Formats: sequence, C-alpha cells, structure tokens
Amino acid sequence: MRGCVLGLLVVLLILCVGGAALGYFVGIPWARTAISKGQMSLSNTMADAVTASVSSRIEERALRKGELVIRSADINVNNAEVPGEFGIETGTDGTWIYGLETEISPRGLALVVPGEPDVTNAGHQMALAVPVVEDGRVELTEVEVASGVMRFFLSKDGFEQGMEAGINRALQAHGLTPTSITMGNGQLTILTEPANCAKGIARCPTETPIEHLAAVSERHDSLIACV
Repeated sequence: MRGCVLGLLVVLLILCVGGAALGYFVGIPWARTAISKGQMSLSNTMADAVTASVSSRIEERALRKGELVIRSADINVNNAEVPGEFGIETGTDGTWIYGLETEISPRGLALVVPGEPDVTNAGHQMALAVPVVEDGRVELTEVEVASGVMRFFLSKDGFEQGMEAGINRALQAHGLTPTSITMGNGQLTILTEPANCAKGIARCPTETPIEHLAAVSERHDSLIACV
C-alpha cells in the first residue's frame, strides 16, 4: 500500500513539474509577444500625436529665415485627456496616452510625468535623448529610458522611433528638410530648407515667402510714392 501511495505521489510530482515547465515555455513567449506588441502600439501612437502637434506649430508660425522654433508643448505625445491623471493604456481598442509632458533643455528632449518625483510617478523622467540632424533627418542620440513599471510600455527603441517619426513626418509633410538643431530652455530651434533644395533638385531661395511678400510690398509702396 505504501508503495502505491509513494508511486502516486511521484506521478503527481511529475505532473506538477511538467505542467509548470509547459506553463513556463508557453507563458513566457506569450508575455514577451504581448509586451512587444504593446510597445510597438505605443510608439506608433506617440508618432501620430507628435506629427499632429508639430504640424500644428509649423502651420501657426510663419518660418523666418528657415528657423522653426518648437516649444515643449508643441511636442505632445498624448492622444487622450483625463483631468488630473497620467498614464498609458493599451488594449484591443487601441492605445491611449494621457497626462505626459515633454521638456526641452540644453540636456536634451525628455518625456516626463507631471508633478514632483515620487513613488507614484516613477521618478518623474520617463525618457531622455539628445536630438541631432543627420542626413536631412532629426535623429535621437544618447537615448535613456527609466526603469520601473513604465519600462514595460515604453522601450528605448519605442521612444526613439516614436519621436523621430513624429517630428520628421511633420517636417516632410510641409516640404522642409532640417539642417541643424539647437537645444534651449523650454524650446528647440531647427534650421530648415525646402526639401527640393536639400536634394539639389531646385535652387534654394535667398528669402522666405514671408520676407519675399514684405519685399514686394515695400517696392510697391515705393512706386506709389514716386508717382
């Protein structure tokens, strides 16, 4: 009888170990795939939001001598709003980002959660990178992503690709090619030129459309004065 009981216990132990092993080999890849899909969705959502916000800035501010000044608020990664809260939600109905803020300083471009650093906002800064211009595109270098729960949502590559895609799409949509970028306190300045000029297809104008209109108006006024 003792041998039967012992045999039964051994069988149960084998089944438990086998079930745990099966759960590990099946569950771990599934979890990794789910996290990867969530990070990709977040990156794409961030890119769409940044494209819209930077495009709005380009459209509302006339370029002067090819200078585009972008403020922290103009690089908006959020696509939803929940008053007084911040977070990232992703599921079958899409990805929602709300309450996150962008900060610009000589150190670089940072994605932060509002308020003072504490245990609820994972240390305030979620990600930091230094934007540069390479081959006619804005690229992020020296990318850092904070550890913690948010790391499951925001990966280093996800932050880099989301920000780069968002800014570059907005510039391309308005026919602009960046030539340099300068970081300041609360804003960054991108020097641009028309895309065809950058590719050598057309000769670059020496004055912006706004300056051209001002010059034409001045010459018109001079002719009237002479008459």
